[in-house]
Amino acid sequence: MNLEKPINDSLQTIGFYHYPADLDYIECEPKDPNWHRVDAWVRQPDFDTEFVIPEKLQDKPGKVIYFSLGSLGSADLVIMKKLIAILAKSPHKFIISKGPRGDALELADNMWGENYVNQIAVVRGVDLVITHGGNNTFTETLYYGKPMIVIPYFYDQFDNAQRVVDKKVGFRINPYELDEDYLLSCIEKIFEDKEMQDRVKAISHNMRNSNSFSQAIKMIERRIEQSKSKS
Repeated sequence: MNLEKPINDSLQTIGFYHYPADLDYIECEPKDPNWHRVDAWVRQPDFDTEFVIPEKLQDKPGKVIYFSLGSLGSADLVIMKKLIAILAKSPHKFIISKGPRGDALELADNMWGENYVNQIAVVRGVDLVITHGGNNTFTETLYYGKPMIVIPYFYDQFDNAQRVVDKKVGFRINPYELDEDYLLSCIEKIFEDKEMQDRVKAISHNMRNSNSFSQAIKMIERRIEQSKSKS
């Protein structure tokens, strides 16, 4: 969000960017003082009801993992089928967001999915998220304290995937160089790494307790009042 400075107006431009403080690029500072971080700007679930593990998976062993490549990534049926085949060999169970071409996908016995799932509700109840790393899913996953494996396709996804590695809160996978053993081992390493899990929980705690969102609202309100007083 950016509030532009009108021509010949003494009010300076202010801008906001959405990123958790614990992962911010402080090594690249100083940033422009007129830009302000909002640590948590998380969407609400589409429905108020809690997500319940589908009956098909309830009696199966292992952790619960959410897998989504977003609306664009999931349209790549070649990659989706390869990943589903690999994850079918995992001892864990999967909630799959199949995407717009999901009717062409066949899920394994350790999986349940729909073309569209209520992502926010699902993320809150799983143990791990495998994602394309788009900024919404990226920040929501951290907000709810879940480690992640990022499989990026474009734009901010590459930066977020690398940041997950830099900050030791998960792993990065190249969608075009899929290594079955590596992906499956990444899943197990995350569940075995208590320090990583604690690190993600600390990030979640800080995001939930940040006042940056309310401060951003106050800054916008002040700017509106200043603008009115000058008109």
